[in-house]
Amino acid sequence: PRPAPPLEPEEPAVLPPVPATPPAPDALSISEDKSAKKPEPPTSEKMEPAEPKVLEPTPRTKYPETVRVGNPGNRADRTGFGAVPYVYWIGKYEVTNAEYCEFLNGVAKKDPHRLYDGRMGGSQGGILRSGRYGSYAYTTKDDGANKPVSFVTWESCARYANWLSHGGGDADLQAGSYSLARGVTLPDHETLAAGADVQWVIASENEWYKAAYHDPDKPGGAGYWEYAVSGGSAPSSNINSNQVSEVGAFKVASPYGTFDQNGNLWEYNETRRGNKVGLRGGSFFINDHTGYLRSHTRYEVLSAKWPNYGFRVVALGGDAEASTVPAKKPGTAPVAMPAPKPRPRPVRTEVKTFYVSQSDGNDAWDGEAAQASADTGPWKSLKRASIEYIPGDTLLLKRGDVWHEELRPLGNGTPEKPITIGGFGEGAKPVIDREDYNQDRTGIRLSDQGGFKIIGIEFARCMTGIYADYSDNAEPKEYLWIEDCYFHDSLKYQHYEDYPKRKIGLGVCLFSYERENRVILSNITVRNCVFRRLASGFWTNSPDNFNKNASYVYNFKNLVFEDCLFEEGYQWQQGIRGVDTGAMRNCVTHDIGRGFRSFNG
Repeated sequence: PRPAPPLEPEEPAVLPPVPATPPAPDALSISEDKSAKKPEPPTSEKMEPAEPKVLEPTPRTKYPETVRVGNPGNRADRTGFGAVPYVYWIGKYEVTNAEYCEFLNGVAKKDPHRLYDGRMGGSQGGILRSGRYGSYAYTTKDDGANKPVSFVTWESCARYANWLSHGGGDADLQAGSYSLARGVTLPDHETLAAGADVQWVIASENEWYKAAYHDPDKPGGAGYWEYAVSGGSAPSSNINSNQVSEVGAFKVASPYGTFDQNGNLWEYNETRRGNKVGLRGGSFFINDHTGYLRSHTRYEVLSAKWPNYGFRVVALGGDAEASTVPAKKPGTAPVAMPAPKPRPRPVRTEVKTFYVSQSDGNDAWDGEAAQASADTGPWKSLKRASIEYIPGDTLLLKRGDVWHEELRPLGNGTPEKPITIGGFGEGAKPVIDREDYNQDRTGIRLSDQGGFKIIGIEFARCMTGIYADYSDNAEPKEYLWIEDCYFHDSLKYQHYEDYPKRKIGLGVCLFSYERENRVILSNITVRNCVFRRLASGFWTNSPDNFNKNASYVYNFKNLVFEDCLFEEGYQWQQGIRGVDTGAMRNCVTHDIGRGFRSFNG
């Protein structure tokens, strides 16, 4: 049996109730499967009662059951995934409500890390919470113990892995296989696999992929199948059923013996790039289809609490020849990992101006001069210019030049000292032309950022010209100024309720994943801009605001349009939701398609 879980060491402030509707994924498909659309999360409902009776905690269960994945050193599939040079044990099933419930009873009496979500007690969840702050107790629903846990973030999964690595004892959830106290530090799986002690992790993408698709006994020699089962056809699963199943309900296993890597829930893997994390496998949701199950379908999404997102864990280290993972004594310290190399941060305090020229630049130069001279001169690519900036910095793109890539500047400015993006030289506006608005391509991308001033840029054939998204629990930001910009030719359209997948052509979109009714970006000005031949011109939104029951969520404040032109659009040109205070002055909208009104909000 699993050892007793740890107690919660922290003393946080009382947390307010969690709203009912989860944030949607900003899923970036990098699949070659044209039939596979982005995973679309289903709707859910408010669950947790204000004064629940105190329930008896669910009794302890076992460690997650695992299967051994041998054949170390196997070759990668043609997709580039699947090669793993060590033996490991992966969850035979997705982590269940019963297993996660035990975790909650050990560490979430106060729940400072928001490991529990009220929707876990609803129709698509399987865990109930009772009691008051400081003495919360958790139990599984009558029909939920053996169903996979959902409504978890990637970070909650990492804390669960840390807890397992400590043997379920009294330990710090911020340390273990994952260091979470200051950002996120990922473990070296190969180092852990060589260790004498067993450590638990979220499955890496290669570990997940190998366990699902690799077959050491495939006819003709070891290789990969297209689906998580031997043979060339999709396995039986609950995909497109709108009904979560108990783990292993479909008696179809991968060659290594895992269940439900196709279907039930989309599963997080350890891939992490910025604020995006990996996702594979398909889910029960009504719009999912077999294209999602294929080996070359993968996504990178924002970590979010959705009813069709779950995970499975991997155990590394110990006896590589053992058929099962050995138990661990409670409170055992995890293996000490080498200190990670710190991510370089800007050390300068002097404000600078940087230049980019597609026609005359060189990424080997320092970017600090408009024209080349000795070893200085403009950069060539927007990728090279996607560095960290400090308040007051300026980035100038050469007028008359065209780029076919995304600009993703890092850092934050302030209202007094914004980071300015503009043009230099003579001629027409600098152009960011992404060439195909049917692809999910952005012109300028900001994430959890503020203090930017964007002036005099043209955006052509982008899915979204300027896209700024804000994660749940993000620090509030202030100031975004967009002036004299031209957004045009992006008429991609899907029904707006599909929008969290961002399959709609927009000039500017501000998207919030914040689930509380609090402002995360304020003081936004759009002045003297033209929005032409777009599905919609300017949107502010959040997943909650597609739910009429959650339309009280206001994440943006003080949005002002002045002297802007919106024309020849496919539908409403201003989709303004979740904004507290704003104005439109001297703006013109005309020739809107499909008989739509101009403004929707």
